[in-house]
Amino acid sequence: MKNISGGFYIGIDSGGTKCELLILDLNNKILFNKYFKGVHYSVAGVTTYVNTVSDFIKKSLASAGLNLKSCISIGFGIAGAREEKDRIKLKKHFRRNLILKEFLSQQMP
Repeated sequence: MKNISGGFYIGIDSGGTKCELLILDLNNKILFNKYFKGVHYSVAGVTTYVNTVSDFIKKSLASAGLNLKSCISIGFGIAGAREEKDRIKLKKHFRRNLILKEFLSQQMP
């Protein structure tokens, strides 16, 4: 595992066409960037969506040689998560799936 001084951020932009995952250090240097198959929240549903994206995150961290414990926050852009109830469900499921403390996103307050 790489030791990234100060930690890193993960950004995810997902929709029906693609899911892009980006990992940045504190100086906005790209540590990892990958496109995955698309996953649209309103089509997949909360469980499938969270399981799929969590798997993308775990695979990306392994490929980059990083540990989730060093992640400062994760920002999500989730197509189809328009309602507050959807964002609450997603937040709950991601916290449980990835054991996260905080999220960096205006979409998931």
